[in-house]
Amino acid sequence: MTAHDLPAINAALNFFAFVLLISGYVLIKKGRREAHRKAMLAATGVSIVFLGCYVARNILLGDRKFPDHWIKPY
Repeated sequence: MTAHDLPAINAALNFFAFVLLISGYVLIKKGRREAHRKAMLAATGVSIVFLGCYVARNILLGDRKFPDHWIKPY
């Protein structure tokens, strides 16, 4: 694994956090409080790992500059 793999890892972590948040919503609607709590704690943990990977990517690779030619102001 290299620093260039981090964007894909970040996308996967974001998706996993989204799935956990939706699961938590469904669980609380069904009245399963303990399962909801675990899902929310897991989503928080995944989000913290995402933040660490995001910061690491910015430190290791720097900012990503987009080319100016694809935006044409009028």
